[in-house]
Amino acid sequence: MDQKITHFNSLFTVWFKPRETMRNLLENPNPKFFYFMMLFYGLSTALFELSDRGIGQEMPRVVILFIEIILGIVVGLIWYYLISGFLKWLGSLLGGKGRYRDLQIAVVCHAIPYVVLTGLSILAFLLFGDSSGLSDEGLISLGIYILSGIAIILSVWSIIIFVICLSEAHRFSIKKALLLWFVLLPFYWIGSMSLSFIEVVQNEEYKTKPINEAISDFGYDVKTPSYITFKPKKEYGWIDKELNQLQITYQRGFSQELTYNVSPEKPLYYREIGEKVYLYDDAIGYYTEIDEVNRIDWYHDGLYYSMDYVSNDLIKKTQFLKIARSFK
Repeated sequence: MDQKITHFNSLFTVWFKPRETMRNLLENPNPKFFYFMMLFYGLSTALFELSDRGIGQEMPRVVILFIEIILGIVVGLIWYYLISGFLKWLGSLLGGKGRYRDLQIAVVCHAIPYVVLTGLSILAFLLFGDSSGLSDEGLISLGIYILSGIAIILSVWSIIIFVICLSEAHRFSIKKALLLWFVLLPFYWIGSMSLSFIEVVQNEEYKTKPINEAISDFGYDVKTPSYITFKPKKEYGWIDKELNQLQITYQRGFSQELTYNVSPEKPLYYREIGEKVYLYDDAIGYYTEIDEVNRIDWYHDGLYYSMDYVSNDLIKKTQFLKIARSFK
């Protein structure tokens, strides 16, 4: 069989004949083809990461696609070389006989389904990367759910393919290959959590600011309390751009905290239940006590407020309402 045809067919045969496809690639290795597949794997991973963080709404698409290409090359090649060596070492501890190149090919087979995922992610990016100009929110949500569902199915199937290919590369049983994948799984989690932590630390959206600065950046006439039942050790605010809300926190310790959220649009967590109380300037609040948390929700001057007082013990209702009535 022609070698080029063999590699092209692997894009299709790996879905239903992963073991046979793996054997063909082992017998006819082609480094150029492997690099090409890992590039697509990196592109898919990077595109999903950027799309999931909504970067498509903040940067020009040409710039994003350029970033995708760079990240795809870096992520794909690093993954290709490092994870192959790691799998060879772990597999050898389980009695595996696979060579370094054999594990590289297994990684490539695992990456083949991501060619389809890359196409889906590009399609989702082009359709929904910037939905500000689209009016049919129901259609947008349906499209995103369908594409997300297909992506989940393909991701699960890629794991099955990966386990089978690991079995073939190391020439041991599916049980040992599955065990190898489970041993590898915590490293996925650690890497993912590390990237998320770095993102949170570096992302300006999640950096806390002095309260006055946060209110100024929020751009609305947000009221603050002139009375609090304790002397705060920390006072800060931060803006959730995705939800378009401002959160203000006064903290004495982990067990005593006063927090309130402000939004120009009625949020899903806003409650109009509980005891109705009068606050200030004809504002009406809804007071509740649940699980050692005093809470009140109210609307005033175009803004929705939701305030919680978290403590080891509920404070008196009169004290909590005194805080709410001191917003001026």
